Amino acid sequence: LFAGASATERLAPSGQSEPVPAALPRMDLCVMNPPFTRSVGGNLLFGSSPPQERRQMQAKLRKMLRDPKVLANSTAGLGSVFLAVAHAHIKPGGRLAVVLPKAVLSGVAWRPTRELLRTYYRMEYVICSHDPERWNFSESTHLSEVLLVAVKNDRKGRQEEGRRRVTAVNLWHNPTTPFEALAVARALMQGAAPDVESGQGALELRLGSRKLGEAVSMPWEYLKRQDGWLLPCAFAQADLIRAAYHLLQGRVWLPGSGLCGELAMAALGSFAEIGPDRRDIHDGFSLSPARTAYPAFWGHDAQSVLTMGQQANAYLSPLGTPKKGRPLRKVEDLWPKAGRVLLAERLWLKTQRLPAVRVRQQCLGNVWWPVQLRRGLAKATCEKALTLWLNSTLGLLCLLSHRLETRGAWVCFKKPVLASMPTLDIAGLPSVQLKDLAQAHDRLASKPLRRLSEMQEDPVRAQIDAAVRKALKLPDISVLRTLLGQEPVVCLERL
Repeated sequence: LFAGASATERLAPSGQSEPVPAALPRMDLCVMNPPFTRSVGGNLLFGSSPPQERRQMQAKLRKMLRDPKVLANSTAGLGSVFLAVAHAHIKPGGRLAVVLPKAVLSGVAWRPTRELLRTYYRMEYVICSHDPERWNFSESTHLSEVLLVAVKNDRKGRQEEGRRRVTAVNLWHNPTTPFEALAVARALMQGAAPDVESGQGALELRLGSRKLGEAVSMPWEYLKRQDGWLLPCAFAQADLIRAAYHLLQGRVWLPGSGLCGELAMAALGSFAEIGPDRRDIHDGFSLSPARTAYPAFWGHDAQSVLTMGQQANAYLSPLGTPKKGRPLRKVEDLWPKAGRVLLAERLWLKTQRLPAVRVRQQCLGNVWWPVQLRRGLAKATCEKALTLWLNSTLGLLCLLSHRLETRGAWVCFKKPVLASMPTLDIAGLPSVQLKDLAQAHDRLASKPLRRLSEMQEDPVRAQIDAAVRKALKLPDISVLRTLLGQEPVVCLERL
């Protein structure tokens, strides 16, 4: 396959069909919508092939992917493999247009694909649907998707790369007819998308009086240096993209005010350790019907997880023998990583309320990442300050800029991505500010919050923002809360 040959069939003199190798041509343009099947959940990479054939094909694919020159990952799915195949046949200066799951922009398993694109291509367009009635471009899936358009490097492209820009197209209404799609393409060709950092507003994509979306831009040189590429397509509204861009670099930007504040930001992993994932927990423990030495916070019921302050709701029992087909994890490797701050591993943004909670005792969770602050920090104070920040509008902006979006409001957060996510530098904050944030947490920890989709009318969330604003000496950020609450991925309503 990677040598450039695939199989087709012809009719032999005997009347039976026989395979014939067909060489793939060198291409100026490759447009594709490859299958997305992944190597998890039963490993259906090769469809309904008989088990023996499937094992042989899987073994051959694994051998191919061990070649360091092949930048693909079967865990991400066949889309990653197809892109690596196409790369070998696109001419220098040729163009690639490919529909892939939106996870390509931020997923850990998609890193080899991003490495292929950053090394050998110049991204021109990232096109994303924020239409809650159709997150996808393909007919056969409901997954969130993106369309990437990139040019393969040649000598001239490399020399001019520093002046090249990526246009991020955020569709409010996903075109359903060729006429609408052509209207978007025409607007992009005739107008210039404002820069996220230094520009204002967005290039509006219209069909008559109907707004189909917005477009902004940023230098490809900047974007390709980032591990994840979600930011320019993280939100439908350009003002939120601009606010998130500056926030992640420690600046507060507000619509109508511009830059109006600074914050000390640091990677979460620089002052905290994120605990084991749910697979490891299930490989070391089972749920216990009785109280044990291992409390847990189990599940994330939107109707019961209402407040920042929580208590353990389950207990775990160490496994004595491994589960079938799984390794046995040692309790002494897992339990020391329990934490009192729990960060959601996944969220349904429409109904759930809290991306983070603080539990009275050390806990593990099945849909929560335990977060344990490093030694030397005033743990209780810092834990409360961190929990308050993560539930504020600014904390949510950071989190949602690092989400792995599977289908619209179904999002998850991966451990390596969270570890590198810029967040308020709890370890470097003055003690007075830490104390103010912790006291605000104590005042609000038992007050129920409304759903994230109702954040504009939520008085408790407004108090959280006011406390963060006061402690960190920031201007009023309520406009960002209003914009975030009306984001389609949060409220599942069209703008």
